[in-house]
Amino acid sequence: MNKYKLDLLGKEFPFLAIIGKLESIDLNSVDSIKIKRGDKNLLDSVGMEDYCAWGDGWYSEYCDYFTVDSNNNIIQLKNSKKTVIACGEHSEVIECSIGQQLFEKKISPSFIVQCIKNDPDASGNGVVQYIWTIFRMDIDSLKAYHLKEIDRAAAALKAEIADTYKIV
Repeated sequence: MNKYKLDLLGKEFPFLAIIGKLESIDLNSVDSIKIKRGDKNLLDSVGMEDYCAWGDGWYSEYCDYFTVDSNNNIIQLKNSKKTVIACGEHSEVIECSIGQQLFEKKISPSFIVQCIKNDPDASGNGVVQYIWTIFRMDIDSLKAYHLKEIDRAAAALKAEIADTYKIV
């Protein structure tokens, strides 16, 4: 990545250095950092970790999400996890969407940072890419998202209750 751009990003978003330490990555190793507006697609997303090992080979990929509030306090959100090992061992953990996690933890972030580690070579010997996106969050949009999800949950519950009153 362009060193001038990286320097400017570090000054504008000082929390990137902290997230780099949490991810155990030197910011100079990040291939791309983009800035976007947070939206419904982001809030519906779920972080993920994917790990596979066999013999002498392995690969791991992840997509981590961090929230950053107006005081630069950082919270890492939970990821879904999938692990496969050559001996046949397999495990999977499914987590809630980003929007649900924000609602449950009562978090209203100024930013959400997505950190992707992409290993395109399944043998684990490929060129690893680190792609980060800084999502600027709008509090009113976040409130509207939560209200819509509450309304959707209420409608589903109402339909479920109504079904219990139907005569079979």
